Amino acid sequence: MKKVIIMGANGFIGSHLAIMFLKENWDVYCLVQNKSKFELDGSNIIEFELNKLNELEGKLPNNADLFYNLAWIGVSSTYKNDFQIQSQNIAYSLEALKLAEKLKCSKVIYPGSVSEYAYAETPVNGRNLPCPADMYSACKTSVHFICDLYSRQKNLEFLWVLIPSIYGPGREDNNIITYAIKTFLSNKKPSFTKLEQMWDYLYIDDLIAALYLLGQQGIGGKTYVVGTGISYPLSKYIEIIRDIINPSLPMGIGELPYKTTKVDNSIVDITLLTEDTDYKPRYTFYQGIVNTIEYFKKNRIEGNKYD
Repeated sequence: MKKVIIMGANGFIGSHLAIMFLKENWDVYCLVQNKSKFELDGSNIIEFELNKLNELEGKLPNNADLFYNLAWIGVSSTYKNDFQIQSQNIAYSLEALKLAEKLKCSKVIYPGSVSEYAYAETPVNGRNLPCPADMYSACKTSVHFICDLYSRQKNLEFLWVLIPSIYGPGREDNNIITYAIKTFLSNKKPSFTKLEQMWDYLYIDDLIAALYLLGQQGIGGKTYVVGTGISYPLSKYIEIIRDIINPSLPMGIGELPYKTTKVDNSIVDITLLTEDTDYKPRYTFYQGIVNTIEYFKKNRIEGNKYD
């Protein structure tokens, strides 16, 4: 049986990825932060602390086929410009790579972010000049260069995957999609900037399919960009959400000023991903957001009001 190690399996992406591998009959090792109360039948759950990764070596199998590191401190937008928090991830990410090396894992996959190229003037293809949007994406860029260098020095098969904005049932952190859905479901008017940014939103199931395919067919040393390959102004996505919930509600677009004088974008080129894996996204934004809104409606009915 093939073995996969998923560090950060208790997160939104990690939990979905672990479920995918279980469905494909892999032996799944879920590394979760201590006291996360994570449960997943059929998997091997191992608790850890990022500052004690050296203690994991005897608890994990050698020669695992895949190692995904999805652990990151400060993913919420609240902390994305907190350098003290974000910078810790640089050392932790390198230590995780060293752990994968000691375990003799065949392939190591790390997630980056399209926001590393937020002000690129051309679609993000992984070969652009980095121009991060915040401390979070600046530290992601640092991790990419440091871990790529280390993997070349140690002859490790290392892949960096640039991920755009992800949405789907179960994601409830502080992001614009969740805010819009909860506000409209409460029959209230949200407040936004002009939302002129061009954006590519990816449904969680499509991201998991891409990460799974890259585990099988991705080539070490490459930077892959995931997305739909289609982008629209952010205002269009908010309008779709509003129209599904209640077309008569005001949207509040343009009520807030931009935080910076330069507007960032998330336009991606997924050519390399499709060439190497035959990846094709299955969900349109409309299909994915209907599922997501239904999730929030169900939660609201069960008592989690958004008023």
